Amino acid sequence: MGIPISKEPSGHQESLRPFPWSRNEDTAAVPAVGCGVMTSDEPMICGVQTNCCKLVGTIDGNKPLDDRITSGDTSFLEYKLPPANATAGKVLLHAKSIVNKLFAKHCPMIFKIGYSHNPVFRWNNELYGYKFSRDKWTNMVVLFESAEVHGPAFLVGQAAEMSILEESFNTIQKRLRINRAPAGICHLCRSGQPDVPFEQLETRRPSWIPTQFTQDPFAEPSPFTEHLLHEEGKEAAFWTYDWFHTMHLGVIRNFVGSAIAMLTELEPYGNKDERFSAFTRKYRSWCHTHSRRAYCTKITKESIGWEVNSKFPSAQWHKGGLSTVMMEYIESVFRSQTFPDDELLTMTAEACFAVQDLSRILYRSPMRVTAQAPVLHRIMDRYLQSAYAHFIRIYENVYKGPGLDGKPWLSVLGNHDWGGREMDAAWDQQIAYTWVSKRWVLPAPYWMQTVDYVDQGFTVEILMIDSNIEDADEDTSANPEHNICGKLHNPPGSSCAKIGGPSSIESCHDWFQKLWDEGATWATEKLQKSEADWQIMVTHFPCGHKTKFYKEMHLKYGLDLLVTGHAHYQLMYWSPEKLGGLKCFITGGGGGITSENNVEVDNPDDHQYGFFDLTMTKESIKIESINWRGNVIETETVEPYLGTETRKAELEPCVIPKPGSDCYKVIQWAMKDGIHSNPEWFPGLTSASPVAKFQEKFYKEHKDGCGKPCDA
Repeated sequence: MGIPISKEPSGHQESLRPFPWSRNEDTAAVPAVGCGVMTSDEPMICGVQTNCCKLVGTIDGNKPLDDRITSGDTSFLEYKLPPANATAGKVLLHAKSIVNKLFAKHCPMIFKIGYSHNPVFRWNNELYGYKFSRDKWTNMVVLFESAEVHGPAFLVGQAAEMSILEESFNTIQKRLRINRAPAGICHLCRSGQPDVPFEQLETRRPSWIPTQFTQDPFAEPSPFTEHLLHEEGKEAAFWTYDWFHTMHLGVIRNFVGSAIAMLTELEPYGNKDERFSAFTRKYRSWCHTHSRRAYCTKITKESIGWEVNSKFPSAQWHKGGLSTVMMEYIESVFRSQTFPDDELLTMTAEACFAVQDLSRILYRSPMRVTAQAPVLHRIMDRYLQSAYAHFIRIYENVYKGPGLDGKPWLSVLGNHDWGGREMDAAWDQQIAYTWVSKRWVLPAPYWMQTVDYVDQGFTVEILMIDSNIEDADEDTSANPEHNICGKLHNPPGSSCAKIGGPSSIESCHDWFQKLWDEGATWATEKLQKSEADWQIMVTHFPCGHKTKFYKEMHLKYGLDLLVTGHAHYQLMYWSPEKLGGLKCFITGGGGGITSENNVEVDNPDDHQYGFFDLTMTKESIKIESINWRGNVIETETVEPYLGTETRKAELEPCVIPKPGSDCYKVIQWAMKDGIHSNPEWFPGLTSASPVAKFQEKFYKEHKDGCGKPCDA
């Protein structure tokens, strides 16, 4: 662990070094920084911690571990090592003491802190050595040495608590007198600006926290962000870290995992492990030929987090360098062959080329993205198009043909859209596709579409509501194969907070409960104020869930029809009385990998696969269930239902019960007998209450044909 120190800060970003990405022109291979001894019987497998690299020697006072690291210019190097038998706490205090002395001696100064396997090479190499940096580093102090990696890593981790921050202090105040205000050290907040100290270790609420997203860090608007879901005013959150770490340990690592999964499918082997072995051999051969460090000697399905095909191959490693080399290799594969018959692979190749081109630009010129905006836009466009290709395969090319082409496709998310047994299955992509497709409509988890049949003289309101709280168990250990919030299949640290989703599996249930509560309240308000001729609600979970809610939506607020799914068959709900008479059907026969039950091939009325067809007029909706044979296997008719607490009900004329009618008889019985024998059935009423009050009770309970009272 060491600290390079600069007494003469230049105030400029280092723009020509380092080059995490390879350059196009021929260059000599750079020795790997970090391996003193590597033996063939100690391979490194991605995602598994092994001792693939060792520094030889032992700690002896202030002498280096390996004499070989002293070759070359060492005039810059100073050893300030703790005693050989020092405990971790003593090492920490030792490092803090040395740093404080350096501050006292050199303040103000710029410093960086980190660890290296070879400080002499880190200083002297011409590619990215401190000796050649524009920041004009003058010294390096080695604070601690160890034969294993955990001690130095621990010390670096604790450095932040000691205010030894790994920052390039070019953007904060370094002198007592300055000619202009410092710009700050963070693009997400105002930390480091004159009135916002970047170090306030005495409090857990430093002053920079409330300044997050209070100023726009972009020099000009960034068009590509308009196409990505984000919280308004927080576009800067796309770039949480610098470009290299954001890309290579984030989106590019995910991209590499997906690309590897697709490329292994091209190998001529039936077994997945054999295909990965073949891919590994080609990758290692390429690394040897091109003098690249492979980092991983064995690429497996576990390496990319693809143990089962249903999982997203997001890659599992934590080494940005592996993403770098793997991208180079994938680029070489795509440049050596084309895939005219595979649209997704073609788009993947274009995305790979765009990322590589932009990365080379960024690491050879000043870090100003605006100058190379077209390349960045091409990356985002390919990213968008790669997602679009999935919709082409599973939606556009499936649900098409006469009667379907050009028709809006109104959707609501189901449990497998959220992830089934996870909460992060790219559900936001389905929402975002609304703004790409000409017919896919899914702008939010709950939303409403009004359809005006002008030539027929009636209007329909279709309300989409998310009911996936049904599969979002509060117990993260319960129902692991069907729990969106379960801990068995959600990766550690899973979070969708950046796009407004659940922030963790622990908060997942409450998030879905809030989503349901908000949607239910919203739907109630919409139905109550509706003036449309028809009100239809669409949700994922099948008829029979939350019956009390839907019954109230029907009886009070005039919901005419409930459309559901989830179960993989076609069926009209068998117990409409549980919903107060509301007609409901399950249309789950158009999706799902398998049907709910075995298909009865010889049964002309088999209902495992099929669809429903609705014929609508102002007076009725005719529902027909059509199975996979094309047979109409069930028919129902729905008539408009007014409800009792709606705007339309307020405009309806009142009705005076006619003597001899069922309503008249039940009112008479209630006033003369019922109120005395069972007063608890008539809260708020007495035998002296007017007839209209009794009629109002039966009207709201939809009993005995009582209409709207006139004087209630």
